Amino acid sequence: MLLLALLVITSNAYAQLNSASGRVFDKEDGQPIIGATVRVDGTNTAVATDEQGTFSLSGLKSDAQITVSYIGYLSQTLPAKTGMKIYLEPKAELMDEVIVVAFGKQKRESFTGSASVVSAAEITRQQVSNPLDALNGRVTGLNMTETNSFSSDPKISIRGYSSINASNEPLIVLDGLPYNGYLHDINPADIQSMTVLKDAASNALYGARGANGVILITTKDAQRGQTKVTVDAKWGVNHDARVEYDYIDNPGEYYEAHYLAMRNYYQYSQGYSRDMSHIKANQNIASSSGQGGGGLYGLYCT
Repeated sequence: MLLLALLVITSNAYAQLNSASGRVFDKEDGQPIIGATVRVDGTNTAVATDEQGTFSLSGLKSDAQITVSYIGYLSQTLPAKTGMKIYLEPKAELMDEVIVVAFGKQKRESFTGSASVVSAAEITRQQVSNPLDALNGRVTGLNMTETNSFSSDPKISIRGYSSINASNEPLIVLDGLPYNGYLHDINPADIQSMTVLKDAASNALYGARGANGVILITTKDAQRGQTKVTVDAKWGVNHDARVEYDYIDNPGEYYEAHYLAMRNYYQYSQGYSRDMSHIKANQNIASSSGQGGGGLYGLYCT
């Protein structure tokens, strides 16, 4: 048994002695990638490449797999071994993404400012009547406060408040022109994209009006080709949330409720006996209704 235990420990030790090392490069220019993440699949073990693009991992299983990833590049999963040379390929769709700025359109790879883009697909997935509602929770640094009025637009601040007395609202630009109307008049289905410019370099061309940020709204253009008709129908059911309480709709029920209230008042609040409370309640009802004698005594004597 002692020999068997030693064999098991030895086999586990051999299984954990493997290591992985290598360098990560950009496939297009061959330059090392700094800060790429190298993670061992199925574990929480991960390292980042240094300024030379190198990495090193130890204590791996013989069949370990590593995944190399970096922002803007396609991830790769490879068997772990030493002396690896990994070339990551840039994401073409991310680099070719177009951002609308003050002076036209610019590719993301050449854009140096801080901006967030919400596409038409993301807008149509939400049930919103105001285009600004599509930005809520999707743009970092954007704070939105809803108003009580249905016809008014929500209050928006980008990266905090910049003034105490002056306006903190961002500049809204619709298809290249400043827009001062109601945003809920714009159909969200007609919007191609919305770009939020947040830093000073991005909104410098708009002057003082862009000090609180700029929201660029670009609507869809006509496309060549066959005619395409899109129908989007939504419906629902609304009902009054107020509770429909039962109410008295005839004099008989009113006198009965009045009698019970007066009898309970005399019996439990004034300390009268049940019979005396009954008499006092009838006298009260008779005096208030203009009747004489016993009032409703005979009706409620039971």
